[in-house]
Amino acid sequence: MSVVDRMRMEIMSMWAPPPDITVSEWAERYRFLSSETSSSTGRWKNDKAPYQREIMDAFTQKHVERIVVESGAQCGKSEIMMNMIGRIIDLDPSSVMMVQPTQDMAEEFSKRRFSVMFNICPTLRWKVAEAKGRSSSNTMRFKSFPGGSLSIASAQSAPELRSKPIRFLFLDEVDAYPPSAGGDGDPVELAIARTETFHNRKIAMFSTPGNVKTSRIHEEYLNGTQEEWQIPCPKCGQYAFMKFEDFDCEYDEYEAGGKRQFAVKNVKWRCPNCKESFRESTIGKQRGKWIAHNERALEKGVRSFHLNAFASPWAGWKKIMTLWLESKGNPEKEKVFINNRLGEPYSGKADVMTTAEELYNRREDYAAEVPDGVLVLTMGVDVQGNRLEYEVVGWGREDESWGIARGIIPGRPDDESGRVWTDLDALIDRKWMRADGQAMKILVTFVDSGGLSTETVYEQCMRRTAKRVFAIKGETGSGKEYVRQSTLTQKKRGVILFIVAVDGGKDAIHHSLNVKKAGAWYSHFPSAPEAGYTRRYFEGLFSERLEVHNTGGRQTLKWVKNTDISARNEPLDCRNYARAAFKGFQIDLQAIEDKLAGKKRIIRQSEAQAKRKRRMLDAGVQA
Repeated sequence: MSVVDRMRMEIMSMWAPPPDITVSEWAERYRFLSSETSSSTGRWKNDKAPYQREIMDAFTQKHVERIVVESGAQCGKSEIMMNMIGRIIDLDPSSVMMVQPTQDMAEEFSKRRFSVMFNICPTLRWKVAEAKGRSSSNTMRFKSFPGGSLSIASAQSAPELRSKPIRFLFLDEVDAYPPSAGGDGDPVELAIARTETFHNRKIAMFSTPGNVKTSRIHEEYLNGTQEEWQIPCPKCGQYAFMKFEDFDCEYDEYEAGGKRQFAVKNVKWRCPNCKESFRESTIGKQRGKWIAHNERALEKGVRSFHLNAFASPWAGWKKIMTLWLESKGNPEKEKVFINNRLGEPYSGKADVMTTAEELYNRREDYAAEVPDGVLVLTMGVDVQGNRLEYEVVGWGREDESWGIARGIIPGRPDDESGRVWTDLDALIDRKWMRADGQAMKILVTFVDSGGLSTETVYEQCMRRTAKRVFAIKGETGSGKEYVRQSTLTQKKRGVILFIVAVDGGKDAIHHSLNVKKAGAWYSHFPSAPEAGYTRRYFEGLFSERLEVHNTGGRQTLKWVKNTDISARNEPLDCRNYARAAFKGFQIDLQAIEDKLAGKKRIIRQSEAQAKRKRRMLDAGVQA
């Protein structure tokens, strides 16, 4: 075929209606999978994960304008989107946009997903040229093809979301979007506004859910047909959604390397109707179907689907239950499991909340300054204009904590005499005694630099870097890494600055305060008056509370002043900084436990690594 003939065919195809072929049919004919992005390779097979077929075909269903998928991980939602976009490029070209939560994720998706698909699928390869530079019509995040284009935008950038009209919109991981795109409003609404000029637009939203109070994908799911992938019981034939509470698990629990381990032996699903139990191999042979709970949503053109990992052929029931056992009791891990495996929004615990008075009344008589179970001491310091406030906290296995000392060092932090810092040194250098006569020292100290004395804090922390005293700066917002080292220029001046996601820390602290039984995540406090744990201290732990706020048109969770309590929030901040000091480093708790027990442990490592570990260990534990 000549170049002229090919151009003539392309022009004619732009005006012809798209072939009457669904997304799932297109995928089975033309889609190929690569080992770079999939555990399966070769031609796409719809029967591999049958639940994907109906979601894909909703995209070409008449009168359906919006498709919503609330899903756990490993369910293939990215591949579903790729098939939808592949069919658009091949058969129904027009303007397409995909929105990712961040710039980095947009680039990563382009490199790891789109480029691979375009290269491996013959029907797409010649239509989408490779990115060859900024001057090319195809770049990392912009792809042109005959009759249309694909842009891969970031939810953080309002200009990218507003640039031009689009017909097909894909919103990926919407629960990870910021509340506002650069201060210009909800990124979802900004992107959807660009589709309004097309009567035949399609909007596809995919995400694992987040918090139940703020989850955008869950809100959109409830606004749609609310379809669940249900499986017929092999005995009674009743269809049912595979809920977590309907699974029975047999496992062995043991300890290895000082950590609880789990060996899952058997997992069965129990039919909620006839109560008969079945193995994964049996259920995998059943032909499931989507069952809607809100069919009238079709009248407004919205189909919504809910999936969890139990339906996925890639997850495996034993693996899922092992992840749950490893997560149980840890609120951070439980949230990840519920969101990413069950595909459900996280609601937290419904237990009766602990009060400040209850914590005060449950204080304990420690047998020594440092109780048994404590493996590491850290300190958090809050800097005020006329004082330093601090808390020394002991940490053990599975986030169990012990308050050791809480107090105030009066004086201006920027006073030329430096007296408050000298008094802080006395705490840092102090030997804290255990019942067996061994002494421990504070391993890491985090000092807040976010007040009026920022430069003073930088200077004083820089002088004490050898004692592992570091400046920190708090950062609000959910879904952020708890502790990370800053890349700011202070580092070049000798200052090591850490960024602490304080909202995540407050979540964890309030969870621990509500644990009622000693063990994992439990918070111990001493009754000795000299330790400083007064009623006012415990009121300070509850000086803030989590509330739902409307930010840029979206519901967000925000820590705010608890107007029912007059106490200041320094106790909560100091505990947060002490926790961050513990969580911010890969501390070998087993090595410390062995040293305290007088055991020798052989570790294969480089000489340099061994020296660094010995210095850290010897500084924290002294016989």
